Amino acid sequence: MYSWQLYAGLLISPYADYQNSLTFPMLSKWLKVHERNHAFTLVTEINTIITTFGDSIFNWIYSKTVSKSRNFLLLLAAGLSTISFLLNM
Repeated sequence: MYSWQLYAGLLISPYADYQNSLTFPMLSKWLKVHERNHAFTLVTEINTIITTFGDSIFNWIYSKTVSKSRNFLLLLAAGLSTISFLLNM
């Protein structure tokens, strides 16, 4: 792994990760006090499931593509982050 790939990942990741930090304050404003606990639990469960399966899928893709194209996973992550960025504009 080259150092520029690390820095490129650090530049891309905030666009995909900041959505989670915005979710809880928005839910706090929209929901009643007795509804918040269930909503926060659901959001946390969804994030955990997505992270678990996402990491597994990315590790599988990496193992299949590393010998042919070392930068494929970086480009894939950049593309997915771009989609997230565009949808949040």
